[in-house]
Amino acid sequence: MNGEFAILGAGSAAAVFACELAAAGVKTRIWARRPEAAGELASSCGATCRGESELDAALDGADVVLFCVSDGALRELGERVAKAPNVPGVALHLSGFHDAAIFRALAERGAHCGSLHPVRPLARGGASAGSLRGTFLAYEGSAEAREQAAAFAQAAGAVLFDLPAGSGAKHAYHAAAALLSNGTVALYDAALEMTGRNEDIARAFRSLLSGTVENLESLGVPDALTGPALRGDEEVLLGHLEQLDSEQRALYGPLTKRMLQLALQRGALTSEQVQRLRELL
Repeated sequence: MNGEFAILGAGSAAAVFACELAAAGVKTRIWARRPEAAGELASSCGATCRGESELDAALDGADVVLFCVSDGALRELGERVAKAPNVPGVALHLSGFHDAAIFRALAERGAHCGSLHPVRPLARGGASAGSLRGTFLAYEGSAEAREQAAAFAQAAGAVLFDLPAGSGAKHAYHAAAALLSNGTVALYDAALEMTGRNEDIARAFRSLLSGTVENLESLGVPDALTGPALRGDEEVLLGHLEQLDSEQRALYGPLTKRMLQLALQRGALTSEQVQRLRELL
């Protein structure tokens, strides 16, 4: 990576990216609305990082500004940076929902803008050098900003890929990512509730999830599908429904209908079988 970075924010995402920049020996200034938080993060990252209490001081001399703030703060903070005496040549944000267009004010000041979304949960306590290794980073924005994003990805051992262009494409991508990742957490919690939150079962279910991901890696969709929907086992599906309350049925029904469509794609069931089972749900 060429040049210096300014990180705006001091939360979980800022900590992960600051650690990676520090490991690569990149000079980084960190600013946050709470100066003490910026100082604490900078201290934890080492000598190449420095906390700044003033936004202008963090931006001064920076070649890249990385916005690690909430979606709701992006536009206002971007407009604030655009009014600074020294605007970095590249501006990147980490939002999976917003695209580079949210930085119109920065673009008008000559900054090359883009977004760099980590396709993995950045939970608290996950910050350490190498924590992004193997992580996919979704990019959209200008070609010039992409060069810095690609350099960061290479230094961090991450995998950069380009999102499809087009109106609403990034919103659809983010909705899908949120449904998959956070929906899995919610579904896991629902499964624990159904089984009385037994810790032995919880461990087994986490192993089940790992095995499912392995099957997706090796077999893909629809071949990774297993279970009673694939087999068209009417007795088992009805037995499941008898155990569920109305809220649980609202989860089970639509998901099982999706499984039946996958079973149809596999050739495991006929369209007549699928229609009959869908009616039961």
